[in-house]
Amino acid sequence: MIKSNLRLTVRDIELLKDIYDSQFLSFYQVHEKHFPDNKRPTVYNRLSKLVNAEIIKAVNVNIVAHHRKGELLGVVYLLTKEGLRWLQDYKMTEDINPNPVTLNLSCLYHDLLLTDVLRILKGSWKVTKQSKENQNRIPDAILIDPRTNKKMALELELTAKSEMRYREIILSYRTSAEFDSVLYVVKDISIQKKIGGLITGFNGRYEIG
Repeated sequence: MIKSNLRLTVRDIELLKDIYDSQFLSFYQVHEKHFPDNKRPTVYNRLSKLVNAEIIKAVNVNIVAHHRKGELLGVVYLLTKEGLRWLQDYKMTEDINPNPVTLNLSCLYHDLLLTDVLRILKGSWKVTKQSKENQNRIPDAILIDPRTNKKMALELELTAKSEMRYREIILSYRTSAEFDSVLYVVKDISIQKKIGGLITGFNGRYEIG
């Protein structure tokens, strides 16, 4: 049951949909997309009302977002069962999974940054995800060119894998008829050189650009 008579706004519903699509959002992600013209206290106040109404919940994580110049993330926001019911009521044409997600702390930073990357790419691509039953290789996201309908797999690489593992990944995409191309978004130059060398066949002689 909802503890208050909070009335949801259109912005609240869009926020719930964004959390649902991303599984969770940090405060800065909520602020930048849904409250760009508001000061932090105003955003905190609205989020607190949604938390008190048991529509969303705040989970303490205390991780450092290095891509945010060492900003400490105190909490992330997830949907509750009540929030999912609200979202289903407003999004009647969509089939909303009624089960809240389980936060995987080991993938938290990867998933946080993936949300930021996808926000940039959504300006040019349609972003979707595909169930594990449909293909052998599961990318972090699937990007569809709205003009040509061609599909591109997105791989976000933040930690270096072994050469053998990268060869397996590259081969799986080259032998797959599912995707027309693959976009690798990497953390640093060393990972770029490693993947680029294997893709081009130049290995250690690979040069960026």
